[in-house]
Amino acid sequence: MRPNKSAALAILLFASMAVANEQPLIFRASVPFDFVIGRKTLPAGTYFVQSLGGDATKDGTGVIVVKSTDGRLFQSIITRLSAGSTKKRSKSSRLLFIQYQGKRYLNRMLVAGERATQEVVSARKQSLSQGASFLEVRLVQLH
Repeated sequence: MRPNKSAALAILLFASMAVANEQPLIFRASVPFDFVIGRKTLPAGTYFVQSLGGDATKDGTGVIVVKSTDGRLFQSIITRLSAGSTKKRSKSSRLLFIQYQGKRYLNRMLVAGERATQEVVSARKQSLSQGASFLEVRLVQLH
């Protein structure tokens, strides 16, 4: 069995945050459409979404972990943290998707109260393409 590099990196980042006494944020998202995260397509459904990184990281990276509520589907992806064009904190937690050529790609995650946005690097080229549109899914914070 080949190890999943993204999962290994997510575990390492989670462990380093636990040492720093930082609680990862966990959300619930009801995604009404199939979507691509990394190289994997996940079906529409309800997912637990975990933000590892956020404003606390110094190296500019984070991880988004997406897991189906039944635990059967799991995907994680490394993100780049960007402050965006303003210094304002996000007012709500949400996932942003890019719709491009008939597919929807997880593009970024915003967490209420944080300045940084977690941007999925592999989805960046779709967001820069002409004809791409954005979709938004609100997140409900669990803890």
